[in-house]
Amino acid sequence: MAAKGYVGTVWEVLAGLIAGMRVTLRTLLRPAITVQYPFEKLTPYPGYRGVLHYDPATCIACGLCAKACPSSCITVKKGASYSVHLGRCNFCRLCEEACPTKPKSIRHSPEYELVFLSRSQMERTWELKAP
Repeated sequence: MAAKGYVGTVWEVLAGLIAGMRVTLRTLLRPAITVQYPFEKLTPYPGYRGVLHYDPATCIACGLCAKACPSSCITVKKGASYSVHLGRCNFCRLCEEACPTKPKSIRHSPEYELVFLSRSQMERTWELKAP
């Protein structure tokens, strides 16, 4: 009786091992889906909200984007400067919807590579042109 239990256990373990090796070999023969990141880059899906991009040439400094921003990451000083704190942005796109200019002066770009070495680098400021 004990020998039958032992043989049954060995058979169950062997069947599990064969099933696992079958999955491993099947996966091994498939082509790789890994992207070699620094050399190959993925294309973001349509509608992807990346880093905020500001175009000072089309901006009229109305301040609607700053009012619409729930995280207060946009600051507009009338006639002086426009600043965006990228560390506070929650990518909600309300600033883009509030912008009245065509084309939009503030929009989310498809960029996904952004590196900061300090918190002070997260804030970007542009001087506004006098009208």
